[in-house]
Amino acid sequence: PVDLRPEDFGIAFGYAPQPPGPWTTAEGLEPFTLLPGQAVDLALHWAWGGEPYAMLRFGVYRYALQLEA
Repeated sequence: PVDLRPEDFGIAFGYAPQPPGPWTTAEGLEPFTLLPGQAVDLALHWAWGGEPYAMLRFGVYRYALQLEA
């Protein structure tokens, strides 16, 4: 089982590739446990100010994003 909390999901927006932070966590998400063989549909929402770059974090994994309006 994997226990997931709001602070396990985060995003940092910026004007340069791979912004270091500050990180915004997934507020309003209730903690849950993901069991073996189980899947989850998850929608996360963050306020975006039009910055062209972001880093998305899920637990220990990080993904670099380039965004367009």
